[in-house]
Amino acid sequence: GTPFFAPRQRSILERELRSGAAEVFFARSVLLFEGESEVRALPLFARALSIDVHLHGISLVAVDGKAYVPLLRMLGKSALGIPWVLLSDGENLEEIAGHLVSAGRTTQAAVDAAKAAGRLQEDILVPHDCFALDAGRDLEGAIIYGGACAEYEAAITAHPDAGTLAAFVAADANRATLPREKQVYDFMRHKRWGKRWKVVFAAHVADAITAGGTNPARIPTPIVAAINRVRDFATGAAVKA
Repeated sequence: GTPFFAPRQRSILERELRSGAAEVFFARSVLLFEGESEVRALPLFARALSIDVHLHGISLVAVDGKAYVPLLRMLGKSALGIPWVLLSDGENLEEIAGHLVSAGRTTQAAVDAAKAAGRLQEDILVPHDCFALDAGRDLEGAIIYGGACAEYEAAITAHPDAGTLAAFVAADANRATLPREKQVYDFMRHKRWGKRWKVVFAAHVADAITAGGTNPARIPTPIVAAINRVRDFATGAAVKA
């Protein structure tokens, strides 16, 4: 018969499992995401929402984007049957929809119709438990432009080895006239400045905007939705379609 995984999918899956994704075998539900920053920020966000990921058996798994399809197939009802939720950067909507097609969760025709109607999130992603950050942003962008620019500035100041924001702005005359949020975001994305430190900054900022994991009011809405959904799967309050 036809193998459940194509050879390349199997190779990718084996690599991800060796890298830490094997914890999904013991989970009641799984939150998948692509990004190092989320590894540090999501547990704090969950705690602020009064969700103990360990108590509920929720696995938070960072994956390479190429691994989504084999992981979704492995977690699906025809294999392990472990409910999953996916949290994506806002710039990856069509890519995530493509993963859902490749994993057999929806059809290309349905995706094309949703794209034509401008309803990819509403008709494809959210009904399949995929939540995307707003306005095409990654985690840093969603938080900085969501009102936490000052917290990122404080994180940068607290870690001078990353370089100062003032020095970053002074290094390019074009940066001086940019809005403060753009300056901070560009600093975070630059490989010679904040990008190397973004995981450290993510923990610092997540702690700051949740008041030490006690207040969820400033957590980006798609993240709240994803964490609540994976909690509902873990507790049995929702059943994976």
